[in-house]
Amino acid sequence: MRGRAGVYAYALGYHACTVYGLMGFASAWFNDSILMGAVSWFMLSTLAAVVWPIFVSGDKSKSAVSTAITTSLAMVAGLLPPFALVLDGHPLPAWGYVLEGWGFLGVAVAIVATGVCAGLVRHTRGLLIQRHLLILGLTLCGAAGATSPIPEFKPPRGVVGVDTYFGKPPAGDMEQVERYGEVRRTIKQVTEEGQIGEVAQVLVFPENTMNLDDPALDFMVSSEVVAPLKWAGKSAVVGKIGRGKDGHYRNQAVLISPGNPSVVVDQRQPAMLSMWRPWHSEHFSSDWFRDTRIDLSNGEVARVIICYEEYIPAIFLIDELKGGHTMAVVMTSNWSATDPRLPEVQRLHSLGMLKMFDRAAVRSVNYPGSFNPSGQSF
Repeated sequence: MRGRAGVYAYALGYHACTVYGLMGFASAWFNDSILMGAVSWFMLSTLAAVVWPIFVSGDKSKSAVSTAITTSLAMVAGLLPPFALVLDGHPLPAWGYVLEGWGFLGVAVAIVATGVCAGLVRHTRGLLIQRHLLILGLTLCGAAGATSPIPEFKPPRGVVGVDTYFGKPPAGDMEQVERYGEVRRTIKQVTEEGQIGEVAQVLVFPENTMNLDDPALDFMVSSEVVAPLKWAGKSAVVGKIGRGKDGHYRNQAVLISPGNPSVVVDQRQPAMLSMWRPWHSEHFSSDWFRDTRIDLSNGEVARVIICYEEYIPAIFLIDELKGGHTMAVVMTSNWSATDPRLPEVQRLHSLGMLKMFDRAAVRSVNYPGSFNPSGQSF
């Protein structure tokens, strides 16, 4: 396969493998339909691969310099809408592990280096040495990946992420009441002596821990969330669903600090199809320039990254351009995951970007109950 078709085929294979776990994950959005899960996976992969053949022709007559320039342009275009909305597996987060702490200089180096690598491949095409170098490079990368420790986030001061195994978001009042009870028990458990939240000042709970705001259940917030936090002497950042003044849904994070007014920030880019549906009368709105900064009142100021935003490097870059923060709070819900691969791929995306800027962070995830061998809620 030659030309742009060949470029697209390679890109399609890469992006499809990156989010292979999406089939099972997305099927839960469509009443556990494996067919619809496969369609979602295929559609996202085909759209993600589009940006590369638009810029890179795959024409053998093109010079190595031309290939390098067009590849770098494709990488930049992939950071921007509309491509960034569907481009899982952008190369920039991977460069964050190599260029840790380089910041925006690292971003520039990554863009240029990606182009240079593509140009070198073009320059050596057809040479026997290329095959040998490719095999050697893949072998070394595989060995390095197999022997390296699992990378982790740089921990901030006094803030911890609380992973939960609550599973599917609550539907209806009874499930919502049960969820508040689970939150109360989790706060109590994680703040006990020897647990992760014993000495922390701020606990971070996952995306959509609490469902749509309901004034009738405000007393549950006071008794099941605020009261145990006050008893433990803690604050918490909790994911919830709300509505904006425009009537559209908002995926939100709220800072709950007993005795102080709550602070609410909105997600900037909701997940495609399941939440962001501009053609639908009820959908989650998008705005990449929303201010998500939260002063945690313990010396740390955080900017919040929620779920699908982990796949979008530009959102991290916007945060760094704005500045004024000391850490990131990352919250997500992988309740419909059928295996750990997709949640881990998602985690590595945000981790790579945060490493690029040497940014401290905590991440909290809600997993399906089947992922929890201990039987506890966290």
